[in-house]
Amino acid sequence: MPADFSECGVCPEAKQRVVAGSLGLKTQAQVDALEGVVEVAGDLTLRGDVSLRSLHALCCLQKVDGSLVIEWMYNLGNVDGLSRLTQIGGNLSVTHSNCSNLNLKGLGSLQSVGGDFEVEKDECYLLERIGTQNIAGHITHTSSDACAM
Repeated sequence: MPADFSECGVCPEAKQRVVAGSLGLKTQAQVDALEGVVEVAGDLTLRGDVSLRSLHALCCLQKVDGSLVIEWMYNLGNVDGLSRLTQIGGNLSVTHSNCSNLNLKGLGSLQSVGGDFEVEKDECYLLERIGTQNIAGHITHTSSDACAM
């Protein structure tokens, strides 16, 4: 079970909502404003700012219809707030982040990626969880870790 799943609790139906279109989030306030979102009907880009330290407000998110891009996240320690995310319709890209400290195991509930997969850290863990057969596009290994598949 991903680390944050039990902390997220139940997503009250009254708060659940779908966001139409693509989102570009840079600050903690922008992330916190999305509490209760279960689906983004477009791309979700998380581009780091020194204030962005937690994705917990996104813990109800289950689906991103477009791509999920996480980059330049130097102060974010984990993505546990994405522990309910099961489907990405486009690419998954986690690059240019604090790879030595950024823990991606919160993406362990992912079941499919509809596009390319490019992850700088924990890619072997994620590939094992998702299954290479459930990634529609190219798989790019950016670390020196060799995955046993």
